[in-house]
Amino acid sequence: QQNDLVAYTPSHKSVNTTSKVAFNTAYLNTVNHQDFAKKIQTFQNAVANYNIKASDIYQPKSNDNYVVNFDEGGNHITAVYDKNGQLLTCLENYKGIKLPYDLASKLTKDYPNWGIEKVDCKIQYSNQKQQPLIVYQVVMNNENKTKKITLEL
Repeated sequence: QQNDLVAYTPSHKSVNTTSKVAFNTAYLNTVNHQDFAKKIQTFQNAVANYNIKASDIYQPKSNDNYVVNFDEGGNHITAVYDKNGQLLTCLENYKGIKLPYDLASKLTKDYPNWGIEKVDCKIQYSNQKQQPLIVYQVVMNNENKTKKITLEL
């Protein structure tokens, strides 16, 4: 198993996704939600378009899988690609994101007078499963009280 580290920044040329079709479209079709924060969608596009074969550690005669770490700000994705560049699994961690509107609306109705202070999100993807596991960890506050809520989708 090979490891590769990628520091993703919006101007990183090798993962610019504005003019090409994603290589791992099955991943994007599985994890893509219209209500995801823009930074999640941008980061997922970088993962879907990563070309392991262009990496310095790629060995064409090897049958190894490759672990690639993507970091940007407080966000982190660990992706495992096979020798052909297909995404096998992905563990995504996002900090300080915007909660999708429908979930935020439900929380504000369920917890009147409470505000949403912080939202983190974890997504577990496997090409062997039809749906990813999406978990939002929400911190809510009401004056000097704090409440932690976990939402699994």
